[in-house]
Amino acid sequence: MVCMSSYFNVVAFASCFATSAAAADIGQIKVSKGSVTVERAAQSLPGVIGTRLQASDVITTGADGSVGITMSDDSLLSAGPNSTLSLDRFAFDSTTHQGQFDASLRGALRNSRRTR
Repeated sequence: MVCMSSYFNVVAFASCFATSAAAADIGQIKVSKGSVTVERAAQSLPGVIGTRLQASDVITTGADGSVGITMSDDSLLSAGPNSTLSLDRFAFDSTTHQGQFDASLRGALRNSRRTR
């Protein structure tokens, strides 16, 4: 019986962790061409289609790279070759449609906002 109780505690902890990790997602890579990487917590991840992005991620494109990102508020970002985009802060309230987005960029960026 003790083993079963420990099992449920581990599952409950893992469920809480998964929920908080998903809550940290602020956007997703929708288009990726050429060399695209995501730097997160001192790790370099491939910037492939479907990659979930988090605040503090740094997206880098190579000489042959470009990336298209859809943020959780449906705004769109596109970065061209030889770009570095740092997603410093993102907050969005889906009820009031108010938020804040802080980013820094070196390179070419296109930004647009979808109307609802």
